Amino acid sequence: MRLSSAEKYLQHYADLRDFVAPAINYAHVVIVPARNENENIDALLGSVRRASPKALTVVVVNASDQCDEGVLENNAQLFLRLQNIPNVLPLDATSKGLRIPKKGGVGIARKIGADVALSLMESGHILEPILYFTDADALVPEDYFSRIRGGLHQRAAAYLFPLTHSRGFSQAQENALSAYEISFRLYALGLLRAGSPYAFLTVGSTIAVSKDAYLKVRGVPKKAAGEDFHLLNKLAKVGPIVQLGGAPLMASGRFSKRVPFGTGQAVLKTPAHLIEEAKIDWPSYDPIAYDILKEGLEGLKQAIEQGSLVDIDFKRAFAFFERLGTLKAIAPLLKRPPKNRALAVHSAFDALRTLQFIHAVRDDLAPSISARQAAYRAQYSASAEAPYDEVLEKMRAKSALLQGAIGPTILK
Repeated sequence: MRLSSAEKYLQHYADLRDFVAPAINYAHVVIVPARNENENIDALLGSVRRASPKALTVVVVNASDQCDEGVLENNAQLFLRLQNIPNVLPLDATSKGLRIPKKGGVGIARKIGADVALSLMESGHILEPILYFTDADALVPEDYFSRIRGGLHQRAAAYLFPLTHSRGFSQAQENALSAYEISFRLYALGLLRAGSPYAFLTVGSTIAVSKDAYLKVRGVPKKAAGEDFHLLNKLAKVGPIVQLGGAPLMASGRFSKRVPFGTGQAVLKTPAHLIEEAKIDWPSYDPIAYDILKEGLEGLKQAIEQGSLVDIDFKRAFAFFERLGTLKAIAPLLKRPPKNRALAVHSAFDALRTLQFIHAVRDDLAPSISARQAAYRAQYSASAEAPYDEVLEKMRAKSALLQGAIGPTILK
């Protein structure tokens, strides 16, 4: 008997943990990695219940062998406690012999939870074929589940909820969080201005993935950090990424060592003297990098239309394309039928290659500047010294431009 795509995935690619299937069926499923979160997770679970009493939260309590005894004890208490909370399915990736490799980190934790959720979909215990990913210290909005139905895109691979951060514990920490959030919003808006099909925010706690798309990309990348970026890079090649509007998901801005980079690390690595002076900023790409990228993408569009690189002027982008081997990689792809060229080219020059392009411009031509300087140069702010909260408010408003479906699969 021929296996379905889900059965093949579960048999050959899934990372599962032992679990007891729930006695009832659920409408939705939320996947949450949890490490050292015993004091933080209840608020999230309450927000999920408010969004829907028919949602199951799969919590992957995880650790590596390098975790200290305090983390392992916190995890043990959490795993025991979660077993007595309704609508929660705890998975053990923290006990000796079940821990995840240090290099796999949150990527493996998310994948374990999603693979178990997929198994429950196949057995009929989860009705909606959407995998919702968030974090243990986040708060989901009350229309978390209904919003996707309202903005359903027929072929969507993933949905992204808008995001905001909870306030910091001090003005200095608040400034650090604002600078970091300004920086990652500048990146997405810069890509949008350049015409990139990868202009979306990549934050793991905001992602919801269709079952079919999850199977096509063979699950969450097993990475200690950046798994959200790499997952969305893969998903964008199999279907549109839909960025939703509405009330934002609330992410924590606490200090954190859970992953090598991200919001918590951005705050944690801020120099002490800047913390004391409340003068904090986060390095951002000079907007000139997006202008050069735009020249390159316009050249690629012309090449796709004519089916060759002959007489295409990539202007300032040419040197960076040459350095990255972009033109050599796409030349054979331009020989494909016209309807297939755009997807082929932008699957080769994808989100990762785009980031490498921006880094090349940064390293060779336009060094990083502060987040507020970047916002000013991109004309999102009236001054390079404007208050952090004022700049961030404008950046959040501008982020509404990102809403809707995007990705290389919908290019013409």
